[in-house]
Amino acid sequence: MEMTHKQAVRRIGNWLKNSRQPRCNIVVAELSTMCHETPDVIGFHGAGGSILVECKVSRSDFLSDKTKSFRNYPEFGMGDVRYFAAPPSIIFPDDDLGNWGQLEIREHQIRVVREPKPQAACKRSEVKLLMSAIRRLEISTAVFVREPTDEMPLTPLAAEWEASRTADRCGKQLDGTRRCFRPADHVGECLF
Repeated sequence: MEMTHKQAVRRIGNWLKNSRQPRCNIVVAELSTMCHETPDVIGFHGAGGSILVECKVSRSDFLSDKTKSFRNYPEFGMGDVRYFAAPPSIIFPDDDLGNWGQLEIREHQIRVVREPKPQAACKRSEVKLLMSAIRRLEISTAVFVREPTDEMPLTPLAAEWEASRTADRCGKQLDGTRRCFRPADHVGECLF
């Protein structure tokens, strides 16, 4: 079964959100931060734990992973439990995974081949990653990118915002009144 790294990450992210017990309420995939580790997928569940999954789509990628410093010093890595995920025949039964578990990505399912052993995780790195994700979500709620089309015109609120944005930089509206529009004014409202 041929698969790209992105496809593997997406499948594992869905598995963490939907199929695993405990289910992960928050799943983050390939988020680059100031942390020394950029996990392929990491999930956080309601019991306060974290599950890290590294996706491998080639044997050479799997073998090169052993040279990473946080693999040799697991206390510096993220994830209370950690898995390698790969299509069949990438990870062999005699491969030493240490305390890591193994997931096999099949065409219609994710199969647990080896259960992981819990490890001490670097909670500071996990918090940094979550803070970065929250900051990005906060920023994304202030970005409105969609252009209106005939099939989906702007809502009245979005049209008002657009008119004020194009009137002038001071916030002067077309009818001469002043109204300050900041992205925070629209948080929680659907503009589209």
